[in-house]
Amino acid sequence: EKLRAEFLRLESEKDEMEKEIEAIAAELNAPGPEGKPPVGLKGNLVDSQGFPRGDVDVHAIRIQRNRYAMLQTDHKKAMSRIEELLKEIMSLPKGEADNATGSVPQKADEDKGEE
Repeated sequence: EKLRAEFLRLESEKDEMEKEIEAIAAELNAPGPEGKPPVGLKGNLVDSQGFPRGDVDVHAIRIQRNRYAMLQTDHKKAMSRIEELLKEIMSLPKGEADNATGSVPQKADEDKGEE
C-alpha cells in the first residue's frame, strides 16, 4: 500500500510538472510584441551593445527560465523515483504486487455462472 500511495503521488506531481513546463515553454516561445521573434528558452536578453532588451520584460523571462529549469530537474528526479518504485513493485511476489498496484485479483473460472 505504501508503494502504491507513493507511486500515485509521484505520478500526480509528474503530471502537474509537465503541464507547467508546457505552459512556460508555450509562453516563452510565443511571438514577441509587434511581431518580433519569440525570446524562447535560450534567446538573448541583451541587445547588440550589451544592454538589456527594451522590448521584453527581462526579469520576468529570467524568472520563467529559472522555473523551467527547476521543473526539468524535479521532473527527472520524479521519473527516477517512479522507475525505482516500479522495479520494487515488480519484484514483489504476485499477491503482494497486486496489492501494491491496486490490481483486483481475477475470479477463478469456477466462480462464473454460479447464480
